[in-house]
Amino acid sequence: MSRPQDSAKRSRILDAALQTFGEVGFSSATIKDIAGRADIAPGTVYTYFSDKRELFRQTVQAAWTELHAELDAIRKENASYAEKLTRLRHKGLALLKRMHPILNGMFSEAVRMDLFTENLERFLDQLEELYLEGRSKGEIHELQDHRQRRFLLRTIACGLLLQISIVDAEHLDQEMDRLHDDLEQNEQAWLEMNRTLGGRP
Repeated sequence: MSRPQDSAKRSRILDAALQTFGEVGFSSATIKDIAGRADIAPGTVYTYFSDKRELFRQTVQAAWTELHAELDAIRKENASYAEKLTRLRHKGLALLKRMHPILNGMFSEAVRMDLFTENLERFLDQLEELYLEGRSKGEIHELQDHRQRRFLLRTIACGLLLQISIVDAEHLDQEMDRLHDDLEQNEQAWLEMNRTLGGRP
């Protein structure tokens, strides 16, 4: 008979795994180290996760799930397309900063498990829905066809994730500030193009 699970304890294990994988990498991390950081017995980890690879997978998936939920919430807000883009920029970068310790491992391990690809495509679907909503309300105009837009968004998203993953912790705040400014400028340029295309001052 399986032991009952505690959601708070599961979250504690995931938080400990995030830090441990980030510090020593997937190969060097041990269940014992993760359990020690979560202040539980090593055997307790197996109540929640079948092995280290499953724990890593769920740690990465937890971050993606939070991002998907944030984007869904932003889409449902009673706000303009421009306001939603601003919210997405702030929320997305804050989450990426928190997930910095595991981003490098996400590329090396999660890609092999198709986790990265599956979640990236879902994220792009959500961005496309946000775009189509803005277009249906007349807030933005068609600038590229679907395939061009998808390719551009995929390139930007992958580049952003890779860029953050290679920054050391000491320079993370500085890099996040720079990325925020770059994204804000690109966002304003995109909105300005749409205003011009729509004939608005």
